[in-house]
Amino acid sequence: MTQRMTAAAFRTRFAAGQGGRRAGRGYTDREGPVHRAIMDYLRGLDAATGGDLLALHVPNGGHMNARYGAAVKAKGAMAGAPDILVLWAAPAGAAGVGWIEVKADRGRLSDSQRRFARRMEHLGVPLAVCRSVADAEAALTDWGVVTAPGEGGEPCGR
Repeated sequence: MTQRMTAAAFRTRFAAGQGGRRAGRGYTDREGPVHRAIMDYLRGLDAATGGDLLALHVPNGGHMNARYGAAVKAKGAMAGAPDILVLWAAPAGAAGVGWIEVKADRGRLSDSQRRFARRMEHLGVPLAVCRSVADAEAALTDWGVVTAPGEGGEPCGR
């Protein structure tokens, strides 16, 4: 007989790195801390630009049952979509757009992520695989969103 766990006990166990689909096997979320640090950096840039940058997480990954998977796919979810969508104000009233795929130290892109990256390249939309805040800052510098990497990534003048 399976023992049930209260929601509070599950949250405590998950926060301790013992939850998730690999519970009991020493699963550690290696990507989550990097993802949160990059989002904190992007939120800081948003504040520094007075709202000229918007970053949002696309909750598109993880394992789900077939019924839920079909429902989110019908709503537009796409396999391989990166973790973070970044939008920024560009000259002449246009908007810039780019994607950030967050990976842990040794994380690799899946086949669907590689296909998505090729599609973005075809469309001319930048996509960066980032393993640190420094990687995200370098990507935003390449995209012309910030200047002076390593010195706080000052927002570019508009």
